[in-house]
Amino acid sequence: MLFFYILSLSEAYGDSGTTNSSSYSFSNITCSEGIGNVLLIGQFNNNDTFYRVIFLKMLIQGKDGQVLATGNGNISDVKPHETKIFNAITRFSGDFSSCTIQIDSVIQK
Repeated sequence: MLFFYILSLSEAYGDSGTTNSSSYSFSNITCSEGIGNVLLIGQFNNNDTFYRVIFLKMLIQGKDGQVLATGNGNISDVKPHETKIFNAITRFSGDFSSCTIQIDSVIQK
């Protein structure tokens, strides 16, 4: 099984780390290849906003940055200043160089 570590941003990719936005951050992001799928796991660190649902979009990218596949995930009931573990998954078999995660849309409470 291959493991890829990615930098956390509102769109996350690269080497492991944490980058903050004004209202949230991602951290401890890992991307792993399974049999016929790719799974991304990480933490969402909230600041001041209460979110009912955060919809995530995961992108699998080749060496040239081309998007090879997309997947989805979501995080529910995120209170202000709360950290929640999330995952996103997509069906994909083949070689890829990175995974990214981004917020697709949100529903605030």
